[in-house]
Amino acid sequence: MAKSSGKYLVRQWNTWYAVVMIPKALRPFFTHKKDGPRAKKGQMMTRLSQCLETDSLEVAELRKLPIVAKFKARISAVRQETTPDKFDFDLEVQKAQERFKALGSDSDAAVHVGSQINRIKGASLEQKADVYGLGTGEVTMTSTHVSNWIKQTGYNKKGKDEAERFVRNNFCKRFPMFEVIERGELKIWVEDMLQGRDGYPKHSRRTVQRNVGLVTNYWEYCEDKYVKVDCLTRNILPKQSKTSEALQSQIASSWHPYSVEQYFMLLDGADQLRRGAGDQQVKDLIMLAAHTGCRLSELCNMKLKDVTDEWLRVADKAKTYSGFREIPIHPDIQQLVQRLVDESTDGYLMSGLSANNKYENRSIAVEKRFLRLLKKMNFKGNFAVHSFRAMLANQFENAGVEENFAARIIGHKVESMTYGLYSGKIDWNNAVEAMRKIKYVRPL
Repeated sequence: MAKSSGKYLVRQWNTWYAVVMIPKALRPFFTHKKDGPRAKKGQMMTRLSQCLETDSLEVAELRKLPIVAKFKARISAVRQETTPDKFDFDLEVQKAQERFKALGSDSDAAVHVGSQINRIKGASLEQKADVYGLGTGEVTMTSTHVSNWIKQTGYNKKGKDEAERFVRNNFCKRFPMFEVIERGELKIWVEDMLQGRDGYPKHSRRTVQRNVGLVTNYWEYCEDKYVKVDCLTRNILPKQSKTSEALQSQIASSWHPYSVEQYFMLLDGADQLRRGAGDQQVKDLIMLAAHTGCRLSELCNMKLKDVTDEWLRVADKAKTYSGFREIPIHPDIQQLVQRLVDESTDGYLMSGLSANNKYENRSIAVEKRFLRLLKKMNFKGNFAVHSFRAMLANQFENAGVEENFAARIIGHKVESMTYGLYSGKIDWNNAVEAMRKIKYVRPL
């Protein structure tokens, strides 16, 4: 009875055999040369095998190497004879790697692999060079270390999935080997994304910047550790054009702020949802977002322990370091916040949101209902829950609030050297006073 153990080994009657399966498409070209106990002359073969004359697995592992290499070379030769013009890059790389390892992975093995690669038909000199580099370990596949990189990024589950998907499906497919990447080709790739060419939809500059940032993070993770090629994606984006058309494009891709009139339209629209019964959660979300400038995830994940009579603390799900902050409770939502605290049954300010989804995201359902409200009310443009941050920023500006005060309340980074690098939190009384300057008045 045959028993398999390890790769390319089969044990039969206390003896080990080296075995390599013949691809189905090539089996008609392999036939038995004479009659035997299990096959007749001319019968199609399914595998190549040879007795290793040992019952020791350890000895068999050593003896199989040259035999397996010989079998694979034979299969490869038949493949080239039957399909001489068909060049399969991945298959050739796999064969070169296996041959190099089987022959000892030394300089002599490299010479042998090189001679075999030179016989490949239908491949250019550049392709043969790439096969040789990958086969002998002198070239690193860009996809090799993606999984290890993702594990140490610190992204949440959704962020990890999105980052891995983009790096694998876009960067790695376009540039399969680190050592042959050229900066000029990277620039063309970036332009393809910005202009919507070569199969890409047209991306905003912000999206391309984020995508290139993912690649840069990955490349820097591999740099000097797994690959000796310096990262070439740093500062790869072209300088932003200052033409009128470019500025209009930038404005169009940014989140549009709601006007005060639109804010009250949304509140009234929320009252008409669910066939006139109203959607109180959506209405609460609108009021909280408009008076705090919080992101959707910040509001949906805010816990009661981070709520007092005076402020709301963003301590979880902040997108950046600047996002961790305490926000004065605006007088117009003090009763709303107190009601939400009193009614909470799960320890969250916005109670009762479901996290029953792939990423355990509490904001998905209420966001969908809000977006349906926008669609129902025929809002056109780049509007979302995030637009309330832009609206509050506009209100701060119109009320004459200093930019560094507004930025710290909303959770934006202060860019200046003095306020951004050296300054800490703004005075609490000043923050309260800045918030009190905001007043939404329903148009007559």
